[in-house]
Amino acid sequence: MAIAQSARPQPRSAEALGAVALGVLCVSQFVDVLSVNTAVIALPDIRGDLGMSASAAQWVISVYALLFGGLLLPAGRLADRVGPRRLFTVGLVGFGAASLLCGAAPSGPVLIGARAATGVAAALTVPAALALLVAGTDEVRRPRALGWWTAAGAGGGIAGLALGGVITDVAGWRAAFIAPAVLALACLPFVATLGPARPGDDRRPLDIRGTIAGVVGLVALLAGLSAIGQGGAGLLPWAFLLAAAAALLAFARIEARAAFPLLAPGFLADRRLAAGTLASAVNTAATGPLAVLGAIYLQDVRGWSPSANGLSFVPFSAMVIVGSALGAGLLGRLGAGRTFALALVALVAMPLVSCAITADGGEVVLIAARALDGLGLGLAAVTATALGTSGSGEGTRGFAAGLINTATQLGTALSIALLVPLAAGPDDAIAGLRLAFVATAVIAAAGGAAVLAILRSAGRQPAP
Repeated sequence: MAIAQSARPQPRSAEALGAVALGVLCVSQFVDVLSVNTAVIALPDIRGDLGMSASAAQWVISVYALLFGGLLLPAGRLADRVGPRRLFTVGLVGFGAASLLCGAAPSGPVLIGARAATGVAAALTVPAALALLVAGTDEVRRPRALGWWTAAGAGGGIAGLALGGVITDVAGWRAAFIAPAVLALACLPFVATLGPARPGDDRRPLDIRGTIAGVVGLVALLAGLSAIGQGGAGLLPWAFLLAAAAALLAFARIEARAAFPLLAPGFLADRRLAAGTLASAVNTAATGPLAVLGAIYLQDVRGWSPSANGLSFVPFSAMVIVGSALGAGLLGRLGAGRTFALALVALVAMPLVSCAITADGGEVVLIAARALDGLGLGLAAVTATALGTSGSGEGTRGFAAGLINTATQLGTALSIALLVPLAAGPDDAIAGLRLAFVATAVIAAAGGAAVLAILRSAGRQPAP
């Protein structure tokens, strides 16, 4: 079923999404990313204070990512049903409360449980916030609003990496969780600026069986890919992937028979939604490996400290903000196809430039290439989101937002799972990294070409 523009008039004018409302949505995006990166930086102190093993402590990071990625799509459908402002408010309260619990956790298991709740809450806020942004802007204002949205995520990345260590050193690791909680809860008095908390227009019953099977399948898939990407050996990664295959097969069978499936048949018939979804996956598949492989080079080959490695990401995140701002303007002037093609140049070229690294040097080239890759990421992210939400109507905005963000998570997980082991294969570390960089460029080129082909066919697609 194509996602078509609803004939029903918009309940609010585009001007209704003012600066305060946009600020609330951007802060929610900021704290989602901030929470991930500050936790990464604080992890060594958490292990020491709570007496956690390395394998147990890793779940402080992983459980958040798994539940966040696995629940985005059903959360998007839920936003369409109960109303995006209502779901956004629930998610914001849940995120703040769970983050405070993280900061007060007396033991490792409590902290992991609180991080799981934080991931669930974040999954509720993201598609709801994006649906609110799309509903409150017209085609002229939307690219700029999406640029701010993308920049807010990059800003959270900078703050998490650059300030996470400072916060932990000055105030302790608990402050790394309390700070995002305070920011999230501070938004609550301003939620009313997002418009009335009306029910969603999608009155179809929720596909509970399909939702459970889909979430189990996505979480197991992300867990298996993450385990492979982190160098996991033995049966555990393959057990996760086998469970994912079984759950996703069950999901497909349930969806084929359900009266009101979570994924309606032909949901990607809208080629702009298809292009936006694929572009989101290609974007993170092209940029995620460059970030991870670059970190491996700086720390393992060149001997950089973790703090210095974290600070090396600041130029990358800053350029994502620049790319987001440029993308907002270029979309209106060049259109989605040309803007994405421009981003694709950076996404393909920068991994190849990174092949200039050597065992004796190359840090400056790598960091510069990663920064320009961030520019491409900002351009492509704004374009992908604009494409994916451009045809969504009143009852489908949350679904489109959830689908786009799910593709983003899968792109990162899949590419890292494939390319990090590829880099570790050769005995020569530099040769392995170069091989993985070339493979990253190939993935970006092939995926980007497919996106552009879909966009060309979208230009010939009859109006729904």
